[in-house]
Amino acid sequence: MEKEKRKINLTKKQITSLIVAAVFIVIFVISIFAVKIFGNTEFALFLDENIGQVANIFKLIGNNIGAIFMSVTYIVLAVLIVKLINIVLKYSFRKSTKTKTLINLVSSTIKYAALVITLWMILKSFGVDTTTLLASAGVIVLIVGLGAQSLIEDVIAGLSIVFENEYEVEDIVIIDNFRGEIIEIGLRTTKILDLSGNIKIVNNSDVRNVINMSRALAYVIVEFNYEYDTDIAHLRKTFHEEKEELAKLIPEVQGELQFNGVTDINGYSVRLRYSMYSKEVDKFPAERSLKGAVKIFSDKHGFKFAKEKIIIESNK
Repeated sequence: MEKEKRKINLTKKQITSLIVAAVFIVIFVISIFAVKIFGNTEFALFLDENIGQVANIFKLIGNNIGAIFMSVTYIVLAVLIVKLINIVLKYSFRKSTKTKTLINLVSSTIKYAALVITLWMILKSFGVDTTTLLASAGVIVLIVGLGAQSLIEDVIAGLSIVFENEYEVEDIVIIDNFRGEIIEIGLRTTKILDLSGNIKIVNNSDVRNVINMSRALAYVIVEFNYEYDTDIAHLRKTFHEEKEELAKLIPEVQGELQFNGVTDINGYSVRLRYSMYSKEVDKFPAERSLKGAVKIFSDKHGFKFAKEKIIIESNK
């Protein structure tokens, strides 16, 4: 019985991650045995005294209990400081959509900055010569750059979104056919909440062809089928006389209600359109309110809705 051959398809991102992981493993292994491989050269001593010490996990635990305790302390302090700053940012500024967007961006920046600083302090607590490490930053940047290429793209795209004002927190947008409200813009991702409570998380670098629905008022349209012999001129006149009173029944309305006239006619009915403007976030509630107001108006003045008729023809 022949064994089935399975073809493994890896994405470009997965292949890059595997290459970076392999490079790190090779560097760690070489660092542990640097002196034996390269002899007592400056390069071998640098690897052994810095990366080699970190890579040897058993030696690290056995000889660096104090450094481990300090590292835990740095991590706890970093978490507390980040949370404290987020609380101050949250309650110290006026809550506008622009402010919320900037607060989310600053919060994300502080989080990543705290991560870098904490990592730096942890390395120092383990006796790593950070000055020499900084001088060798070119190699480290190259290695990290391979693995963090998508991260860098997301960060740059996030900054572009904020400073070019493509959208803000609380804006209604359509991204990849997903319609919802922006609830968070971070350095890496944008979170969108739809009407069903689903949250879509999109990498900032993957945001393409955004439709921002909140930059202008939403146009709300409803249509009703009335009886064929409805006096449209009388309906139009009556509607214009009472549209201000009807608007009081629609809390979402922006501006005036409009009667747009006939949109379709068939053998038993005439279709009439009503419209108004509302905020994008209120579009669907506004549509329901407008339908209710038109129903009340039509019943009050005796404008009857058409009943669907089924015509059966028989050939004798």
